[in-house]
Amino acid sequence: MINRNINIIQRIIYSIALIVVGIGIFSNPGSSFFQLSSIGFPYWVLDLVVILPLVYQLIFNNRIGWFVLISLTVIHFVWTTINLYQNSESTTLIGTLVMYLVLAGGLLFILKPRHIRV
Repeated sequence: MINRNINIIQRIIYSIALIVVGIGIFSNPGSSFFQLSSIGFPYWVLDLVVILPLVYQLIFNNRIGWFVLISLTVIHFVWTTINLYQNSESTTLIGTLVMYLVLAGGLLFILKPRHIRV
């Protein structure tokens, strides 16, 4: 029964994350959805890279999806930190963003799925 409650809480948190990401993606009415990003991919591809693991984790909630989300968070953390360090004069911005990314990674680590019977 406890595993079932944890599973429901995890799915609620993943659905909230999916809603927040969706609002962030679609809140810019004049967005450059089909333009190329700085790494050479269209923005819609980068949006799918974020949305698909969240949807997968919302549906299946297993360690494979969790590992993909943790990996994406670590890659985003390293990439963003390096780019901000090279291109920004504001150490406050770097510190704030690093703190948020560490908190997001910590939350994902806490959400690591346990062995759940289906």
